[in-house]
Amino acid sequence: MLVNLMYMYDPHSNGVVQISGIFFPRKLICQCSEHLSGEIESNMTNGTMGYSVIVEDLAMRLCGETDNFAIVACREEIEAYSAIYDEMIRNSGVSESKRHRR
Repeated sequence: MLVNLMYMYDPHSNGVVQISGIFFPRKLICQCSEHLSGEIESNMTNGTMGYSVIVEDLAMRLCGETDNFAIVACREEIEAYSAIYDEMIRNSGVSESKRHRR
């Protein structure tokens, strides 16, 4: 999903979509849920339209596509990276009092 958002602001290769009088990059709208148009229209009517409407829609879609196996794999990657980083800091000669600031 996030890779598909690359270069989304290039209207010549991307195109635009108009919803409630606002022009959006087509790549952005294609990554959002099918409910986004209704959310935009509702927020425009209520005067509450903001960037958060789009970001929340993307976040909810991303969460909906993430399963427990992906979360476990991500945690394992973070733990492995943390262990490597901690080892590098320990071996770098940085004093213990300064380690926690990194």
